[in-house]
Amino acid sequence: MKKKLKIGVISCSIMAQVHMQAVMDNPNTELAMLCDLNETLLHEAAEKFGVEKTAVDYRDVLNDPGIDAVIIVTPDQTHREITLAALAAKKHVLCEKPMALKLDECRDMIAAAMERLGLTDYFQGIITCGELGMPKTQPDIYLYAAEKLGTRPEETLVFEDVAHAVRSAFSAGFPTISVYDKQSESEREEMRALSVLYLNSYSEWPGIR
Repeated sequence: MKKKLKIGVISCSIMAQVHMQAVMDNPNTELAMLCDLNETLLHEAAEKFGVEKTAVDYRDVLNDPGIDAVIIVTPDQTHREITLAALAAKKHVLCEKPMALKLDECRDMIAAAMERLGLTDYFQGIITCGELGMPKTQPDIYLYAAEKLGTRPEETLVFEDVAHAVRSAFSAGFPTISVYDKQSESEREEMRALSVLYLNSYSEWPGIR
C-alpha cells in the first residue's frame, strides 16, 4: 500500500480549514497535525477534523519527524519566516497566497525551495513579472529571459500552462510547449494550436519517467 503523505497545517483559520478538508478528501494524504496560536480555535479545529496532534508553536510541527509536509496559512507577513524554516527542516511546503509581502522575500523562498529540491544547478536565474512590471499578457518576460540566456527567441523553448501566456510567447516568436492545467482546460485547443508540443503531464516529456 502506498504511504500517505502526512500533512501539518499551520493556522486554523477559515481558509486553513478549507485546506484541512482538502487534505482529508485526498486518498494520498493524512491530516496529521494542526497548529495555531489561538488555543481555543486550535482545539475546535482538532475536534472537528479528528486530529490528535496539535501545537501552538509552528516549530513543533517542523521538528516532528512524522510530518512530511506543511501547509502555511498564517498572516502574509509570516510566510517567509515559516517557509524558510520548514524548508530547512526538510519539509515539503504549500504556502497560501500571497506568497509574501515583498519581491525579495518571494525570491528568498523560491531559492530555498529550489535548494531543498536539488534544482539550483539546473537554473541560471529567477525572473518574475513583478520585477519587470509587466504581466504575461505581454512577452517582455520571455524576451528578457532570452536576453539573459544569450539566445534568440526562435531557439528558446517556453513552457506554459495558461493560454494568455502561450499567446504572448508565440507572438514574440518563441516555440512554446503547453502543459495541461485544469484551470485552462477550456482553452486547451487554442494552446495546442499555438504550441510545438502539448503535454498532458510533464511525465510525457522525453527522458522523464
